[in-house]
Amino acid sequence: MDNDGLRDIFIANGIYKDLLDRDYLAYSGAQENVRKIIKEEQNAILKLIDLMPSSKFPNYAFKNEGNLKFTNSAFEWGFGEPMFSSGSAYGDLDNDGDLDLVVNNINAQAGVFRNNSDSSRYKSISLSITSKGKNTFSVGTMITAYCGHKKLIVDNFVTRGFQSSVEPIVTMGLGAEIKVIDSIHIRWPDNDYSVMYNVPVNKRLNIVREELQEFKQYKNIKYVSEKFSLEPVPSKIFKHQRSGLIDFNRDRLLPHVYSNEMPALIKGDINNDGFDEIYVGGGKDQSGIYIDFASGIKAVRSTEIEKYKISEETKGLLVDVDNDGDLDLYMAAGGRFYSKISNALQDRLFINDGKGDFKEASNALPFYEFFSTSTVAAIDFDKDGDSDLLVCERFDPYYYGLGGRGFLLENNGKGIFADVTEKFAPELKKLGMITDAEISDFDNDGWKDIVLIGDWMPITLMKNNQGNFVKSNEVLGVANTEGWWNDIVSEDLNKDGKPDFILANHGLNTFFKTGDRMYVNDFDKNGSIEQIFCTEVNGKYYPIVDKDEFVSQLPALKKQLLYYKDYAKKSIDQIFPETILSESKIFQVNLLVSVVLMSGPAGYQLIDLPLEGQYSPIYSLLVSDFDNDGIDDLIVGGNQFEVKPQFGSYNASNGWYFKGVLNEGKFTFQSGIDLKISGQIRDIEVVEFNGVKYVLFAKYDDELEIFKVAN
Repeated sequence: MDNDGLRDIFIANGIYKDLLDRDYLAYSGAQENVRKIIKEEQNAILKLIDLMPSSKFPNYAFKNEGNLKFTNSAFEWGFGEPMFSSGSAYGDLDNDGDLDLVVNNINAQAGVFRNNSDSSRYKSISLSITSKGKNTFSVGTMITAYCGHKKLIVDNFVTRGFQSSVEPIVTMGLGAEIKVIDSIHIRWPDNDYSVMYNVPVNKRLNIVREELQEFKQYKNIKYVSEKFSLEPVPSKIFKHQRSGLIDFNRDRLLPHVYSNEMPALIKGDINNDGFDEIYVGGGKDQSGIYIDFASGIKAVRSTEIEKYKISEETKGLLVDVDNDGDLDLYMAAGGRFYSKISNALQDRLFINDGKGDFKEASNALPFYEFFSTSTVAAIDFDKDGDSDLLVCERFDPYYYGLGGRGFLLENNGKGIFADVTEKFAPELKKLGMITDAEISDFDNDGWKDIVLIGDWMPITLMKNNQGNFVKSNEVLGVANTEGWWNDIVSEDLNKDGKPDFILANHGLNTFFKTGDRMYVNDFDKNGSIEQIFCTEVNGKYYPIVDKDEFVSQLPALKKQLLYYKDYAKKSIDQIFPETILSESKIFQVNLLVSVVLMSGPAGYQLIDLPLEGQYSPIYSLLVSDFDNDGIDDLIVGGNQFEVKPQFGSYNASNGWYFKGVLNEGKFTFQSGIDLKISGQIRDIEVVEFNGVKYVLFAKYDDELEIFKVAN
């Protein structure tokens, strides 16, 4: 908008006129100083109007490169002319089968752009979809076209921004050399379906719903396919209880919270009835339970565990620590609600009496300080026949970015443990903010090794050299894999006798990108730790958080960063002196994709999970042969809803099923199948009883969901 247009708006809204009226009154008898003030107000507004920026900009047009990658091709496509655009709509204006574009401009002529695509090579199909009901144009209909290996989806919605609309005709580009569409599936707004086969291309089809054959959608099924389906098992057996902590009240500069990483599920035969049960960890002021499937999916509570319900339970462990033939319970306490001086962060060991009743072993663990535990794993690291423990610290609960280490605990054979980290695994003491660990003999030498992951950590291998652990990342070829890792599982996917690893990461559907950093320090020396997330631009790192948040946490910088333009132009090394940055902890993320670490003749190779596995952060992985074809499949779940608005909620996953395929020794996962399980999934487990597989989904601050695998 030009300045004359702004002046007109001010006058139309009475602002300028009001000043003129006041000016007239002043001339009519008001004192001279009042008249002078009014004149200054008039001149200030006019000067403000003249100073307002008035610049034209070219529009953007993004070409889909596949796999959710887009490239701005505005100049190549003829949209590079700078203009004041305020809306656009498309339609086939010349009836040649491709879409033309109309762009509205302020105080200028609208732009009409003709599409010169070669329809003899690049085919399309147009569908006018109507109904004799009240929804005349069938708005909300989804059309799916299948052309060989291609699957194309378009929704029938006419609204395109504020006061912009398109004609109620769906046009689908089909690509090159397509002669016929195998089938078109139409999902109507009420979820009924119609289908057409062998549809010709470069045509406009007029489809009336009532004149097509319909078939109903499957009822009460989350997903249906030839070999895999999940059926819900009605149950209100457990609902996780949130702590109530709002991380941003403590750490204003964090982009999302780190206090909602539970609950966890632990599988084992707790009551020695020959069938596995599932232990569900409790939230703050909520004790855990275990689910007995042999008794008809029944919740069992322990009065001994109930005593310590103040703690938030993280990933504990069922393990026979006293060698009496039954599974004991290691209760891991963590989260961010309690500080390190609170005994609510005390891990506890409960001894099983063989019938599923637990009694605390009060002096079994060697810890003299409290810490926030992320996970615990059993490992007979010295091959003496009993279960030793690896216990991992997540972080300092009050200062994200600080803390995090591992503990190696040696069992005396009777369930009493000693801390032998310094003696046998000193490098565990300085690893970082560990989120999960996997015990696996990756080199088949008969000694159990450790693979660890965490926030801002690389995939870390601790090789067991006959009871002594040494970091050996080069063995797996996992250099520069610092990520925001959440979960890890191992299985021999390609049946070559070596363990493969699946690792859950933050994903790619996010504001953040590889190379981003976090600087941690008490930057203003007031006793409070800050975490400053930065992104790289031309070799410099710039804070990501909004200016208002930045200066509210660091008010001493208000004068330096008085205007938004000042903040936008300053990198972190221009805001803080070198003396401050040199003493800061600096973290960098180099990998955000969720991956498979696959073994092969030449060593291990990182392979990205299918694209659907990158839509949202994954917090849990479950590997099992769900369709009974002898090949492992994968179910994943995640999401993170508690994110600052400027970064957007990470909510694009409703659980995914990936079928495993093994062909001539090469293992791959097929594209993901949406399981339509909403919520913040934090753990997934499978248990089998009487030939039926049950899959459980534990969600933060939500109901536990149970499904049957119905093959």
